Amino acid sequence: ENLTAIEEATAYKKLQETLGLTQEELAKRLGKSRSHITNMLGLLTLPDTIQEDISAKKITMGHARVISKLDDYNQQQELVDKVIKYAKQLNKKLKIVDIGTGSGAIAITLKKLLPSSNVTAVDISNDALEVAKSNAKKLGADVNFIQSNMLNNVTGKYDCIISNPPYIAYDEEIMDIVKNNEPHLALYADNNGLACYEKILSNCKNYLNNNAIV
Repeated sequence: ENLTAIEEATAYKKLQETLGLTQEELAKRLGKSRSHITNMLGLLTLPDTIQEDISAKKITMGHARVISKLDDYNQQQELVDKVIKYAKQLNKKLKIVDIGTGSGAIAITLKKLLPSSNVTAVDISNDALEVAKSNAKKLGADVNFIQSNMLNNVTGKYDCIISNPPYIAYDEEIMDIVKNNEPHLALYADNNGLACYEKILSNCKNYLNNNAIV
């Protein structure tokens, strides 16, 4: 059958719930890649109006997948807006580094909105970087990618360091759908969830240009 993307995603979700499978187990059962299953199920987290636009092909799958990866759309939109405002104030080409880029949503959005900027996306996970690279290619965003634990493998100085890192304490209760399907590396951090923030703030001064923001 020629299913729409939303219909396909709904079918995957029903199978997952009926059989009690993780995304990885479902992918193996169906002969699909885990990233494909993850991307498709992510579409179901979008508002109904956006799902309707996807079905009507008003929104491309590339854009939809990036949107669906946003952990907190409002929070990340606010972060992007602040960087755009800062760029206008400085009136210069910015060097930006996004730590813990995940799917690359923030880095890609900034590159599209600030095309003259130099944007670097960093993540400790090679799997996450592969997804981010794929998203950047689909959206035509020229972003630099570095595999690194925080800033360990990063060189140079930047005008803006941004991050939406893991922030959940290991003993904190979270929804099963999140715990069972999201990489724990992207969710949990030591010291009551504050470890990543502390590491970034303690080390970032070595990577900042004058008048830079974090």
